[in-house]
Amino acid sequence: MATATNVSPRFKSAVIDTEANVEVVLANPDHWLQSCDDVALAAGANLAAIGDEIVQFGSVEPVSTGRFRLSRLLRGRRGSEWAMAVHAAGEAFVLIDARTLKAIPAGASGIGSAVTVTAHGRGNDGAEPVVSRTVLGEAARPLSPAQLVAEIAEDGSLSVRWVRRSRRGSATPSNWTGGRAGF
Repeated sequence: MATATNVSPRFKSAVIDTEANVEVVLANPDHWLQSCDDVALAAGANLAAIGDEIVQFGSVEPVSTGRFRLSRLLRGRRGSEWAMAVHAAGEAFVLIDARTLKAIPAGASGIGSAVTVTAHGRGNDGAEPVVSRTVLGEAARPLSPAQLVAEIAEDGSLSVRWVRRSRRGSATPSNWTGGRAGF
């Protein structure tokens, strides 16, 4: 757990952002974050939530004790592009280990209802941490289309084309730094 101290501007979600960075201050200054290469990023390494946006980071630079600058960012991961524009300094940063996630079954009928989760272990006050959230159905929302093209024909009709994105698709490191991403 950490706090993001700066806000990164909105960026494309299908390429590595080599311009922006995010600084985080870890709740436990004895913890450490590590860089990873593009192959590890493609395998899901360094996945984190900053506010409501899911990101991945390739480069980590220690700034001071417990403070790190994260760069080579993959933004808007897992359909969270909508959250790229709604950041504020001081947001929560949580490193995510996908191997430890547990799906909470909440089908379409569960949208709008509350889900309460109790974490294993004790919090600072000695009690088990409990968090309640409203099911928004983000995982069921279709991903935004890619490569949108609109053309007006000579007869005045409008033709619109796009590439459908899939959560099952995968990007490869060779196409992240420019051009198309693999969807």
